[in-house]
Amino acid sequence: MTTSRRKVLIAVAAVALVGGNALAWWWVGQRAERRHRDHEAALRQQAEQAAAHQRQIEEQREVDFLLLALRTSPDVRNETAKRIADAVQNNGPSSKMGLLGWRALIAGLSEPNVEVRRVAATTLRVYGKAAKDGVPDLVKASSDADHQVRAAAVYTLGWVGTESADVVVPTVTKALRDSKAEVREAAAEALQQFGPDAAPAVSTLVGAWIDDEVVRHRYSSAIRSIGAGAVQGLIPFLTHRLSEVRQLAAQLLEPLGPGAKDAVPALAKALDDPDYGVQGSASVALAKIGADAVPALIAALKHEKPAVRKLVIGSLSRSPAVVEAVPVIVGALVDTDVEVRRAAAHALTPEGSGLTHNPTMVLIQDQTKVLTDAVPALVKALADPDAVVRRDAATVLGRVGAKAEVAIPQLEKLLLTDPEAFVQERAAKALGSVGPVAAPALVKALADPNNRARASVVEALKKVGPAAKEVVPALVKAVSDPHIGAKAAEALGWFEPNEVSVSALVKALTATDVTIRRTAAASLYRFGWKSESKPQPSLMRVVPPPPALTGAVPALTKAVTDEDVSVRRLAVCAIENIGPGAKSALPALAKAVTDPDFHVRAGALDALGAIGADAAAAVPDIINALDDPDVRERAVIVLGRIGPWAKEAVPALERVRNTGGGFLPLYATRALEAIRKPE
Repeated sequence: MTTSRRKVLIAVAAVALVGGNALAWWWVGQRAERRHRDHEAALRQQAEQAAAHQRQIEEQREVDFLLLALRTSPDVRNETAKRIADAVQNNGPSSKMGLLGWRALIAGLSEPNVEVRRVAATTLRVYGKAAKDGVPDLVKASSDADHQVRAAAVYTLGWVGTESADVVVPTVTKALRDSKAEVREAAAEALQQFGPDAAPAVSTLVGAWIDDEVVRHRYSSAIRSIGAGAVQGLIPFLTHRLSEVRQLAAQLLEPLGPGAKDAVPALAKALDDPDYGVQGSASVALAKIGADAVPALIAALKHEKPAVRKLVIGSLSRSPAVVEAVPVIVGALVDTDVEVRRAAAHALTPEGSGLTHNPTMVLIQDQTKVLTDAVPALVKALADPDAVVRRDAATVLGRVGAKAEVAIPQLEKLLLTDPEAFVQERAAKALGSVGPVAAPALVKALADPNNRARASVVEALKKVGPAAKEVVPALVKAVSDPHIGAKAAEALGWFEPNEVSVSALVKALTATDVTIRRTAAASLYRFGWKSESKPQPSLMRVVPPPPALTGAVPALTKAVTDEDVSVRRLAVCAIENIGPGAKSALPALAKAVTDPDFHVRAGALDALGAIGADAAAAVPDIINALDDPDVRERAVIVLGRIGPWAKEAVPALERVRNTGGGFLPLYATRALEAIRKPE
């Protein structure tokens, strides 16, 4: 305290003593208290500094201990690194062990022992972005004399240095030219973590791809990870002297889709590349770009080389923007080159270029205006000298449907006179899609025994449906044809039955060709539920069968003993659908209950149940079926369906109720209740 201040205090104290001034005494007390607080604060600060210094000493001691452990034997070194990694992964980088391990690992990057440097560079990766302060040390380690240290440091930079891309990317890019493949591979993998920020490395990556076959696949992945940022770097390589490099550039642009729109001019030029692989890859890349590539592709359709025009059509057909390209593709149907015309016709089909989800397919199915407008051009294409063009033109017209009615005369001509069977088949399918107005042309072709597409004609008539009166009589007549009888019999099953169609199918049940017998039985079975929205579960039929179907019972009864098991199965099912009207089939059904085939036995029981009370004569056979474990439940249910007329089955049903497992006791109880009801 200075002399002047001391004098002031003494004077104030004197005044206070003499005059009793309370304010002066208060001021003196406050001053003393403040000096006391300041003194205590200074002591605390000194204590905290001492404690912090002590902690630093202790932490440094622990860091030195970890570093010492890293310097020892491989087992201890690896265990120490594992402890640090586990602590970071489980408790986070800011945990005590995480922080201490961080300091030890950073120090380890400068250790003389190469093994310590390797472990340190590798383990730092677990810190992720939390290790960004260690980027300078890792950058320095990327130039280490040991290639394994360099590889580990470069790889770790990809995990910890993404927020310092401006510093890290050049360092990792430099490592792409390292003399060791391990370092180059690590650099390529590290660059994948930077995404678009690694765009400056594209040229180096492609150059490395050219020179380095060992790690080539890693370079491609790294370029793809950059995304649209790689476009500008890839464009120059589309004109590289090596065809494999040009193809690589086009392939790497492909997955970028619309993001590669800046490469459209270069890719369009690549369609004329002397290498076919480059051409194909450029075509696919342009297709993926979409709408931005369509103008350039349309312009390329005027190219003097047919091969280029063909590729352009392929690109347009695969493009998401194919809607606006359809008129251009249709225009190519009159190209002077047959391969171009083939490509154009095929591009308009749903199978065009193997694209199941090609938007063109949607256009055709929706019969949009753009394809309706194409009908005249497609009709002209039906007269093309090339069979493949004719086939695909017919296919597209079939997709257009009823709006392609103007094509009927030309389609009929193809169906009747084309020298190629596959063209005739497509013409038949197209006529079937046009609708009932095309039925006369189809019937005419069906009547020609020399026509090779009659099987397709039958399918087309089935699609036309009963709206055309010529369809059913034509199919009935075709049932007796040994070549197409099976298809005709199957087709009849999809129409409402009448006496003529049933009679034809009954006759077909006696055919020597087993396939015809099978399809005839299947159609008669289908007739049984034709009036319903869907087949009814066994024993649950609620809609009476069509009257015409009862005339098939004798033939179906005979078919129950057919040598072919499929015919027998279908026959008993058809009889079931007829129900009570098939009681004349009881003897055959009773015998079928013991058929070697399970499905026949089950179907026979279902048919007996559908006949109902009139099946009482078969009760003994049904009782015997209670001993068949495969159809026991069905037999119980059928006895219940027969009701009071199955009284002789009561003892057997009581036995089943008392000894059976599963649902048998329940079914037996219900059957007994039905039998004991008054008649």
